[in-house]
Amino acid sequence: MSGGDVGQYAFFGCELSPSASYDLPRLPGYVLILKQAALAKPAASTGAVRVLITCDGNDELTLCSLGAGQEQSTLGVTLSMSNRAKLLLRGSSGASVHVCGIWVQREERITDPEVLDRLYKGGDDDDDDDDDDDDYDDEEDGEDDDSDEGEDGAEEGEEEGEEGEEEEG
Repeated sequence: MSGGDVGQYAFFGCELSPSASYDLPRLPGYVLILKQAALAKPAASTGAVRVLITCDGNDELTLCSLGAGQEQSTLGVTLSMSNRAKLLLRGSSGASVHVCGIWVQREERITDPEVLDRLYKGGDDDDDDDDDDDDYDDEEDGEDDDSDEGEDGAEEGEEEGEEGEEEEG
């Protein structure tokens, strides 16, 4: 991926080796979803390799372990433009792993509620989602207060409106 307009979706792929970490690229307006890791060059017959990620200065986390009998693994990692992440491969020195994913234009994700639920549950990456959460929180947190105020306000408004109509008629 070398910049420019990539459309709504674009393929991402990289190869990991134990000798060096891989800095994941960032693309303005897009999220990177890492989908799968697969052994490209097998580890030693008895050895296994681990695919790890470090993001925003946090500790390394293991995404998967690959070896004989487990040559592929599904990943479910979503990274935004603001995340600074690296992939690492630990284990057998002769192995290599291919990691595949997809770039997704962020604006589309913001408008798709199902995707928001999957990708940003509890996150603040989406203005629409925040508004919905705020509405939900208002209903949940202030249910008694809102309903009392709403009833009182409605009753007062109705009474004033009725009195006004009677005076005119």
